[in-house]
Amino acid sequence: MTQPLTEAAWRHHPSTYLICEADSALPPSVQETMAKRAERVRRIQSSHSPFLSRPTELAGLIREELSL
Repeated sequence: MTQPLTEAAWRHHPSTYLICEADSALPPSVQETMAKRAERVRRIQSSHSPFLSRPTELAGLIREELSL
């Protein structure tokens, strides 16, 4: 945490942002602002932690992204 950042990985590697539609901590409008730098944006009907509330659906989205 003390090393200076020399490069941002998202500038050189494809990135995907997953917007959680039912997130109470970060509303989708806030997530959309954060997702602007991502190459792709996906959406899921999930709370803040899709790996807990929608693990099967999340795994499917990850598989799809890895096959691109």
